[in-house]
Amino acid sequence: MGSVAPQARLSARVAAGLAVAWLVSTVALPLPGAPVLAGAGFAAGVVIASATVAIWAVLDREDLTAALRANRAAGGAGVLLLAAYLLSAVAAGMPSGALLACARIAAIGAFGVAVVCAGRVGGRGLGEAFAWAGLALLAIDALLFALGLMFSALKPYVFLTLVHQHLAQMPRFDALTGTPGSTGAWTLLALGLVGPLRHRTVRRAARTVGAVLTFASLSAATLVLPAAFAAAMIRPIRARVWTTCALAVLAVAPLYVHVLTVDVAGHELAVSPIHPSYAESGLGPELMPVHEAHALGAGVRFHFTAYAALVVRAATCFAEHPVAGVGPRRFADACPVVTMNTYGIWSAHRSPHNQLTEVCVELGLVGVLLVVAAAWVLRRRMIWEPADRWCLAASVGIVVYSFSAEVLLSLPVAGFFALHLRPRSVSCAPSATRLSSSGA
Repeated sequence: MGSVAPQARLSARVAAGLAVAWLVSTVALPLPGAPVLAGAGFAAGVVIASATVAIWAVLDREDLTAALRANRAAGGAGVLLLAAYLLSAVAAGMPSGALLACARIAAIGAFGVAVVCAGRVGGRGLGEAFAWAGLALLAIDALLFALGLMFSALKPYVFLTLVHQHLAQMPRFDALTGTPGSTGAWTLLALGLVGPLRHRTVRRAARTVGAVLTFASLSAATLVLPAAFAAAMIRPIRARVWTTCALAVLAVAPLYVHVLTVDVAGHELAVSPIHPSYAESGLGPELMPVHEAHALGAGVRFHFTAYAALVVRAATCFAEHPVAGVGPRRFADACPVVTMNTYGIWSAHRSPHNQLTEVCVELGLVGVLLVVAAAWVLRRRMIWEPADRWCLAASVGIVVYSFSAEVLLSLPVAGFFALHLRPRSVSCAPSATRLSSSGA
């Protein structure tokens, strides 16, 4: 690669400021003035990214041009993704929510491209900047977790104790993100971000803390932990793939199917009771009826959950708007659906709670084809090189978690995946060495 200008290395480190700003801003979401704080964090990150590119252009324009040229596939993929959202927004009549969603996608895409390009000159410095962002998030959450356990007055602020359909009033760690699911998702991300840390002891301690915090959230992120650990711990590739896929299916299944009883050899075993709110106004039997299935002398009684109902509604809504979709962030308006959530509350849902179905129903067939084209461009022109096996594990966890939330299209996740993208013309030997050494 040759010598790298100090200014370019500096700008690469500064680019990670976007990830730091966004990660830290999520911690303040439920506090007074939280929307302002979160918006300020987002805006500050965008300004930092813009300033980085500007500094890079002024101090080392030649290197910036070379980086953009070498990574033009990432830029092309970002343009295709933005085009998918813009076309859907235009078809929906350009409502303000759709336009804001397009601006969000543009910022995420621009950040991803900036990270890919900065990786060309930033090298390990950029990865370490991300790692410190992940470590800071884990440290903040670990401190909140400890304080919540030690001081009862703080417990309601960092633990959720609402009556859950499956967990009763068991405390669930939600830090300050507002929901245990969000805390679990951010912690999964941090598990992968801390990979480039130089000190092995610090890395292992951070990942141990991250695993504990994810488990304490008792959310969908907790359910995907076994799949993530399988991706990190199992060495034979074939066994790793099959075991990870099986555990991922087992993690997703309880989200979609609520098993009531299991009948084995004439003996009925109670697995989980129906929530008291199930029969409210006859909504349960009408909208989420109980089913029975029998095979090989065994039987099971169950009903599908709100996640399953949202998938079905997204599919029917996609069939109603197949070409351009309903428009970004317009699921609640265009696809009304009432279900009982895990707290036993019957309500209308704002989103499909599934990244795959969200993209399909919002963007339609045209948008989906553009998203697939963007993925094809990246797959053909670039290669993804995880820093170590725990980075791979975090990636598996985030992808599986996306079946219960819209987490993939967010700034830190985009930066996390973009951090490990390289043009196929660049030798991948150094990364392979890191993977074998740091994964041990």
